[in-house]
Formats: sequence, structure tokens, C-alpha cells
Amino acid sequence: MSPKTEPMSTADAVWLHMEDPTNLMFVVGVLLFDEPLDVAALKDTLAARLLRFDRFRQRLKKSRRPLHPWHWQEDPHFDINAHVHTLALPTPGDKAALQRLIGDFASTPLDMSKPLWQIHLVEGVDGQGSAAVVRIHHAIADGLALIYVLLSVLDEAPDAVWVAEAPEAADGSFLAQLWQPAAAALHTTRKLTGTAVSQSLDLLTHPGKVVDAAKTAGSLAFASARLLRLGPDADTVLRGKLGVAKRVAWSRPVPLSV
Repeated sequence: MSPKTEPMSTADAVWLHMEDPTNLMFVVGVLLFDEPLDVAALKDTLAARLLRFDRFRQRLKKSRRPLHPWHWQEDPHFDINAHVHTLALPTPGDKAALQRLIGDFASTPLDMSKPLWQIHLVEGVDGQGSAAVVRIHHAIADGLALIYVLLSVLDEAPDAVWVAEAPEAADGSFLAQLWQPAAAALHTTRKLTGTAVSQSLDLLTHPGKVVDAAKTAGSLAFASARLLRLGPDADTVLRGKLGVAKRVAWSRPVPLSV
């Protein structure tokens, strides 16, 4: 029996065709921890909570159909060990060293022959700390959906009881798989993130609010159209050709409340 396949949506295919060595189409997320993570427990958690979404077990497959040239196909040789990697942060193990390492990850394409995600577990961050660097291709889902996916892997409290059994796989499309448990994710999001993100996820649990969001999006589209009519920016030291090598940096948290 051949592996299960499904056509890739036009929107997802756009991200795939935009892939370029100087502009890789994946999201890089960083989760910081005060202590080392148990690699075996991390893999078990991902198997139970992340792999319930079919897309994280599917690879790209080229099709002969001109209208749907790309499909998602279940990877018959899927191995979570090919997606979770561990390494030690080079000395001195500080923030600058971590940023350089993440810059290397941001410059390296994902393996297109496997499901389009990887997690790099970095040990020795600021002494006994660790970091999980998550790379997920935009073709899997947009940024908002990926926020939910990452939150679905986390517990709401440090003393939460972890259930070893994997939950039953959600039925239907990948979007439907995201929709079914969205209320729980929204609850977690409101605890862990700011209002802007929780309001965005609120659209998943209150579809009627999409109308208001569409009006806002229409205004943004009009503003974007005006921007497209503007001339090119003046040459400055901040402009230049895109390169393959990327540099990553972040600042201390900035309060968004007024």
C-alpha cells in the first residue's frame, strides 16, 4: 500500500516556491530553559503532542498534475531522531555564542526529503541552562498556526502531570486538526503571551470575529497598495543584497502595555 498523500494548498505552495538560498522560508523559534532538558522525555513529548498533526510526519512529493504539482505524503521512513538533534554550545556559552549558533541554523536549509521541521537542543547555555531551537517551514502552516502548535507541546504549570499515551489523532485536514483543540491553546496562550497573540488565536474559537478582522485586513491591504506605489528607498548602509549567512540577535523584553 502506497503512503497516504494529499494536495498541497496554493498558499502553502507559494511559500515553497519562494524558497531561495538567501531567503529560506522557515520560522526559527527559541525556547530558553534554566536547566538541562531530558532528551528522551522531549522526544516522547513531541511524539505524543506534535506528531498528532499529520503535517509533521509528511514529506514533500512532486506530482505530475499541473494544477497541483506538489503533494504532502506520509513519510514511510519517519524517524523522530532525524528531527531532534543535541549539541553543546561552544565556549564561552553565553548569549553571543547562542546567537551565533542560531545564525548558523537560520542560514542552513531544511532537508527537503524529510518532513520540514527540526528541533536542536542546545546544552550549556549560561552554565547549566539549555535552549530548544525550533525550525519549521512556512509551507507547513503560517506563523499564527505555528504559535499554537508550539504552545500545544507545553504544559501550563511546571508540576503538571505528563500523560505518556499519545492523544488520538484529529480527523480531517491539517487546518481542522488545528481547529479542534484551539480553545485549549487559547487558554494557554492568554497565560503565556500578550494580548495581541491571544486575540489573534481568539479568531479560531470565535469565527464570527473573522468579519471584523477582514475589515481590518482590508484597510491594511489598502495601505499596502499605497506603499507599493512609492518609489524605491534611498541607498543607505542598512540596505544591500541578501546573503546566505544570517545573523541573529534579540533584546531584553520590551513591555507593550500602554
